[in-house]
Amino acid sequence: MANTLSAFGLSADEAANLRLEISFSGPNAEIKSSELPIFEVMHKLPDIDLRDVNLYFFAFCLTGYSGEAQVSKLQMRGTHASLGYVFPMTFFRGEADIEGDWQKRYARVAFHKLINLSNIANFAPDASIDVLRDRRVFPDELFPDNLSIVVAGLQNLDDAGVRVEQFKLMLLSQGITILDRYERDRKFFAEDKFSASVRLAALSPVLDEDIEVIFQLLRQSDADTSEAGRFLRLYQLIEYSIEKVYSWSLRALLGMEMSSWRLKKRLSAITADRSRLGILAAHCLHPTVNRAALDALAVTCRDLLKDLGEKLTGQETWDFLLYSVRNVVVHDQIKLIRTPNDYLPSLNDTLREVCLELTSNLFEPDLSKIWSLAKDEEQAQEAIVF
Repeated sequence: MANTLSAFGLSADEAANLRLEISFSGPNAEIKSSELPIFEVMHKLPDIDLRDVNLYFFAFCLTGYSGEAQVSKLQMRGTHASLGYVFPMTFFRGEADIEGDWQKRYARVAFHKLINLSNIANFAPDASIDVLRDRRVFPDELFPDNLSIVVAGLQNLDDAGVRVEQFKLMLLSQGITILDRYERDRKFFAEDKFSASVRLAALSPVLDEDIEVIFQLLRQSDADTSEAGRFLRLYQLIEYSIEKVYSWSLRALLGMEMSSWRLKKRLSAITADRSRLGILAAHCLHPTVNRAALDALAVTCRDLLKDLGEKLTGQETWDFLLYSVRNVVVHDQIKLIRTPNDYLPSLNDTLREVCLELTSNLFEPDLSKIWSLAKDEEQAQEAIVF
């Protein structure tokens, strides 16, 4: 109880004596102490039936858009199946137009899940009983008004084949950052423009067993204040992907008939990180991958490498350039420090975009079929893509 009430600035003894609870009546949530009212939180949403709030996923998030009318409907890309909504904290003032009964229902659920003691403790850092006593406030007067909340139907997610862990990563890919608790001045990445309809891409099944780890890795990279450290965290997802390529390559080789000499050549190639990254770039990304993100990464890598004095022909691919940057960051940080520039932050931004593209576009190709098309060893080496 003491931890729950810490947001109100109470001591452990004061918290124990207050015995706070919350009750809902109409458009109001009343925070009471030993049956005596302290303050109320209200909304001005249209009246509509309240659904079972236990059937909905709820989370605080950051989107970069906190205007009353900046509500986003969440849909699956391709099928347009509806999953839920993102509501800005200011939405509950009732000043924005509400589109249809379903948005009303989700908003009512959102209010009921929003107002509880745990949320006040974790997301209302400036809440004070002395300040709030005998007042009636809107949610954005209790919680920071730059916050938003996500509400999604659990059945909707299940129908779309999406687990909650996957849902969080899918949202992150669209500039919606789920929060565990409030942090002042948290760094996050919002979309350039507000969209009333956010279309979420399904994640690659290749990542399925590691979704939570990948989500945390990306979150940690966003919080890293060192650009070199941020690069290394992001590059871990590249490492993860090329490790998958290694497994796929071995599986393909086991199904191919070839001489021991050619098998040795193949094995030598796939044990090299640069080769596996080339295979990833050439064969393991769906055609739907955002090529503009890959091109942007190539540009930012080239800018950094040229500034460091690396010799380039101008014809290098994004994977070759990225691996060259990786070698500098891992093996020659003194060179980075000796040559101060502002290229690494923008490079990291583009690398983050590519990592997010990997989460939905990485797949296992039939490498044995691709390699068997080569008629001689030179063509085989081309197919591998060093």
